[in-house]
Amino acid sequence: MSCRHSDALVIQFAKAPRPGCVKTRMQPTLDAEACAALHRRLVTYTFDTLSQMQLCAFELWADEPRYDSFFAGLRPRRPVRRQRGTDLGARMYHALATALADHERVVLVGSDCPFLNATHIEEALARLRAGDVVVLGPAVDGGYVLIGARRVDRVLFSDIPWGTAGVLAATRGQLQALGWRWSELAPLADIDTAADLKLLHSLENF
Repeated sequence: MSCRHSDALVIQFAKAPRPGCVKTRMQPTLDAEACAALHRRLVTYTFDTLSQMQLCAFELWADEPRYDSFFAGLRPRRPVRRQRGTDLGARMYHALATALADHERVVLVGSDCPFLNATHIEEALARLRAGDVVVLGPAVDGGYVLIGARRVDRVLFSDIPWGTAGVLAATRGQLQALGWRWSELAPLADIDTAADLKLLHSLENF
């Protein structure tokens, strides 16, 4: 399969679907097993969406790549690599730094936003090519669902209140401190709480 952006890579971050450890803010509307099942579906839906793109190379980075048969079932279709770091910021920095050693532009996305598609990835890559050092895809809850970069620094992921509504604002502050040019895409919704479940009705084949 030919790719339009041979110098670029998309990375999907995913957590192992361990009951009691994923989608916990869905409880008590969903029990632990149902939360894990939803998480598996979100990971797979995003994986399928990104796998079907013909934009650039794509890899899945998992926190526990050998977890049960879940990641093993995805591995034959795309590379599955292991996240490394003591917290989310460290893991994101490591993944971007590793990927940027071999690619000019890297876009990293999570697995909680099934509304992300090839159009968003294409726009992020275009902005990076046009000169932005970083591109952010804001989440409506105050975080972000996508980060694209041509350069990376640990500062970008330091002192960020991960898992709160202050993630995007804190990241903007770090970008200002670095003096880097950046831009932002239109906000998208994450599927994090029971109130978000109704948003899934708008998706085909979910």
